[in-house]
This record gives sequence, structure tokens and C-alpha cells, in this order.
Amino acid sequence: MRLVSFICLSCSISLAVACARTNDLPPLTTPSSGQPVYATRYPDSLASTRGSIDQQENKANRMIGEMSQFPSAIDTKGWNHVSATYKLADSAGRSSDYAERHDQNEVVTTFFEEEKQNIQNGVVGSAQYTAKQNDCKEPGKIGGAALFGLNKAVDKALQDKMRDHDEAHAYIAAHSAAIGDKAVEKLKDQADKISETAYLTYVGVEKSRRRLKTLLDESAEVKKTLQRAAEQDSTASSDASLPDADRKSAQSRAASENAALTRADSEMQQAQHVLVDIDQRIKKLRTDYEQALKTLIDAADANAKKK
Repeated sequence: MRLVSFICLSCSISLAVACARTNDLPPLTTPSSGQPVYATRYPDSLASTRGSIDQQENKANRMIGEMSQFPSAIDTKGWNHVSATYKLADSAGRSSDYAERHDQNEVVTTFFEEEKQNIQNGVVGSAQYTAKQNDCKEPGKIGGAALFGLNKAVDKALQDKMRDHDEAHAYIAAHSAAIGDKAVEKLKDQADKISETAYLTYVGVEKSRRRLKTLLDESAEVKKTLQRAAEQDSTASSDASLPDADRKSAQSRAASENAALTRADSEMQQAQHVLVDIDQRIKKLRTDYEQALKTLIDAADANAKKK
């Protein structure tokens, strides 16, 4: 008996040590707060992260409001499969696999948004040039059509990638005949919204909150970096031994660094204000979502009993 107890104790200690070692792994990267390029972008990072919280919360609330209308939009005899799909969509939205794919999609979406004008000019210009070379009557329309096609193709590809990481869509595909052709496409759209709402509610907003907290934690170091860089670049801009172009470049950097330094305090205050009540906001969002999801599944189950 003592031997068994000793073995159990030894196993427990070994597991505890192993877990501690896993949690104590050194970071893979070094902080960026000491880099002037990063520090100059710091106020924008605070503003965009703070804005992400509002956007995610608003989008989640909007879709929570839409969920009550889902059952009335479905024409099916397989309500048991509809109920199962709703549950799987919720589970998928909270999963690490879905979150990873969602983050990848967000990177692509952000890139296209940031480079929208350049991409638009490139696609339209290339299409119009080719159209003119081939004597098309209205090359302007060709450019617009090419851009429209590109945007649709990107949106469709992103949707397909997202669905590949959503168990609800695998379930719909496996039971499409029982669900019925009329209901399948509508159910896919509803599953997309439930999964994304679950993601935003339980993952997205919390990640943004943590990101905002991390940014605020490095505020002091960032301000030191901006002050140091602004002084160095200001000095360089007046150094007659440097080429004119380099002095002008230093002057431009100093102006950007001083502007960032001026904005930093204001953005930090606004970020701190957001964090004051963010926990209550997240709690309310989750309560509202859980109630909407329960009402939705109850309605599907009630319809299943009628059939």
C-alpha cells in the first residue's frame, strides 16, 4: 500500500515538474518596444485594437439579434439535424482550429483592405490595357468586371477556408439529403453566423482585450524609445556633416516620432477607459449569446418534436 502511494506521489511530482517546464519555456521573440519604427506606430496600434473591440462587440450583438429569426427561415423536415448543426456551429466557433483559421482570414482581409487602392489600380489598369490591346469597345467596363470578379473570388475562397475548419459544415454535408435541398444553403449561412458569433463572444473580444492590456503594459518603454529617437533624429537633422538627403530623412523621422509621442498619452487614456468596464461588457455579451443560442436550439427541438 505504501509502495502504491509512493508511486502515485512520484507520478504526481513528475507531472507537476513536466507542466512547470512546459509553462516556463522561454519566449521566442524579443519585445519591440525599444524599436523606434514600432514605437512610432504605437498610437495607431492602440487605436486599432481599441476599435477592434467595439467592432467585434457590435458585430456579435447584431448577429445575436438575427438568431431569433433563424428557425422561421428554414424549410426542412430534418429539424433534429438543424438542432445538431446549431450546437456544432457553436462548438466550432469556440475551438482552437476555427480561431486559427479565423485569424488567417483576418490577415488576408486586412491586407486587401489596406492595399485596396493599389490592388484596384493594378487589376483595373491591367484589364483595361489588355482590353485596349484587343480592341474591346468598352475597356472601362472590362476593368470594373475584373475587379468585381477578384473581390468575389477572394470572398468565396475565404468563406470556403473558414467552412473547412467548421465541424457544423461537415455535419451538413453528411446529412444534406435528410435536411433537404431547400434548407441546406440557408443552414450553411446560419452555421457561419453562429460559429462567428461564438468566436467573437468567447475568443475574439477577449484576444483584443489582452492585446490592449499588453500594449498598455509596454507604454512606458515605448515613450522612452520615442523620446530617445526623436532627440537623436533631431540632432542628426542639424548635423552639417551629413548629406542633405539624410538630414531631411532624420527631420522627417523626428517629426513622426514627436507626433507619436504627443498622441501616445491620449490613446493610452482612451485604452485604459475601455479596460475599466470591458469585463462587464464581455460578461453581458456572453450572457446574451447563451440566451439567444438556447432559444434557437429550443425552437429547433420543438419543431423536431412536431414532425
